[in-house]
Amino acid sequence: GEERTFQMDIFGCTTTAAAKYSSYLRAALPEVVLVEEAGEILESHVLTALGEETRRLILIGDHK
Repeated sequence: GEERTFQMDIFGCTTTAAAKYSSYLRAALPEVVLVEEAGEILESHVLTALGEETRRLILIGDHK
């Protein structure tokens, strides 16, 4: 199939959504990645959401 790319300034999702829609995430070329549930996930799971265009990473989660 044809691969498409598109530009987004912010891409926010859970790690479950990032895994499920990883091809969309990569195609979006996000500058900012917002990760929900960050207090309950491994850093390696966050790294899979980052691309060459990513300039900011925002982690939201309960520290307890």
